[in-house]
Amino acid sequence: MGGHEVGGVDGSGRWIGPYRVLAVLGEGGMGTGHLGRDARGRLAAVKVLRGELAGDEAMVRRFRREADAAAAVRGPGVAPVLGHDLDGPVPWIASAYLAGPTLRQAVAACGVFDEAGPGRSLRNWPVPSR
Repeated sequence: MGGHEVGGVDGSGRWIGPYRVLAVLGEGGMGTGHLGRDARGRLAAVKVLRGELAGDEAMVRRFRREADAAAAVRGPGVAPVLGHDLDGPVPWIASAYLAGPTLRQAVAACGVFDEAGPGRSLRNWPVPSR
């Protein structure tokens, strides 16, 4: 299943581990976040380490620490880690996909957050279907 390098500019159609890529969620300095779906239909947020960093042992160790830390955190509103492959040619971490607004959308709707969080609940935020 893994390793297909087909698909659109957004990565759709490609496989990362057991997840078929549906869309790009975002990009950062370490990697790219994808929306993926497994064979059982579960959505996942799949973070992939950038190709140029995958050969850097220090960055892979940092990515491994991120995976270990994410797996250790549990609680309401925390996306559980579903799996990872940190030893393959394309290191990735998958967590449950929690649909919601971007930080920019949340701040625009609720104002700047303080330590207590947003001024109003984001639980009923309208989420577009994918």
